[in-house]
Amino acid sequence: MPTVEYSKKTAIVYYSWSGTTGSFANKLAHDSDADLFRVKDRKRPDLFSALIKGCADARNRMPIETEGALPDLWSYEKIIFCCPVWAGYPAPAFNNMIAALPAGKAVELYFISASGSSSKSAEGTKALIAGKNCEIAAYQDIFSADVDVRYKLRKF
Repeated sequence: MPTVEYSKKTAIVYYSWSGTTGSFANKLAHDSDADLFRVKDRKRPDLFSALIKGCADARNRMPIETEGALPDLWSYEKIIFCCPVWAGYPAPAFNNMIAALPAGKAVELYFISASGSSSKSAEGTKALIAGKNCEIAAYQDIFSADVDVRYKLRKF
């Protein structure tokens, strides 16, 4: 009898303000045949608000008001979070993602930024994941210049 290999069920949850992180998440979902979920602001901030209030909220680990509910992630074997980095910290929507994270899951984290670094917030971010009794399977900082922004976003 032939061996049948089942692929693991994967969810990719992302937030993108400018579209760069969205392009990265979309390509990742396409390449891995994962389910893709976008976290959207109830009211998208303008550039000034994103820079001033958004960066302060990121440093203070504050969530955003989202448009709609976040996905139920219990049924997924693998969860991937993709998020931009603002002022050295994951954008505020990352805190919404953490709140939706069920206990006991393996999580991959991808942070996209112009600096390519979330090092000043890495320990605190890892502690948030550990606080949910989850394991970090991957933690990667990615330079936004290395993301192919031409990859078309899926329509929702």
